[in-house]
Amino acid sequence: MIQMSLLEQILHLVEMIVSSPLTIFLLFIICGFIALLIAEIKSKEKIISKLLVYGIIISAIIVALIFNKPLYLLLDSFMNNLFQTILFPNIVVYILIIATINIFLISLLLKDKINNKYVIPTFIAAIQIDFLAILTLNTISKNEIDIHSELTMYSDKDLLVLLQFTTELFMLWVIVMLLIMAINKLINIKNKELKKQNLGQIKNLIIRKKNNFQINKKEKLIRKEIIDFVEEKEQG
Repeated sequence: MIQMSLLEQILHLVEMIVSSPLTIFLLFIICGFIALLIAEIKSKEKIISKLLVYGIIISAIIVALIFNKPLYLLLDSFMNNLFQTILFPNIVVYILIIATINIFLISLLLKDKINNKYVIPTFIAAIQIDFLAILTLNTISKNEIDIHSELTMYSDKDLLVLLQFTTELFMLWVIVMLLIMAINKLINIKNKELKKQNLGQIKNLIIRKKNNFQINKKEKLIRKEIIDFVEEKEQG
């Protein structure tokens, strides 16, 4: 592996960008997106936000079409590494899993308003993962496993089962949390639509009442004019 300093990395990156017309074109597109974002922040117009979203989607599709082969290789490599991590998780991933779920749980519990939709599944998953972590420490100590050697780790059936099951629990928790977030988003969108409909109905009702009031007022004025006219005729 070639070792380069930060300055050398930056200079090499600039050289790569300048040497390719495609990357220069992409830089112009990125600058356009930045300009749209600044305009959206200043004007707060929804049409600019839509243009920005459509532009990002179209750009992503174009990039995917141009670089379909390397993108496919990257996705294939990602899936292979993902399944390899699930089947043979290493200690770094294992520690990150434990830290992530516990930090997330603590952050949820420290909020002023506790959301049970997120707290309950996170608490259940964290308790299970922490329990498995204690079993893992006990297994490492009891079987005198050298955690610096992957061969030794993966050859111990008890430790491998614990690592795999912990990873699977964590992924299940992530899927559950994403589903909850998606459902909440859909519910919020639906509530906003219902709120708009209710406001529209209330507005229409107010307009109708106002029109009815004006009609009744006109009718009273006409009746009064007729009565006054009749009284004048009788007096005359």
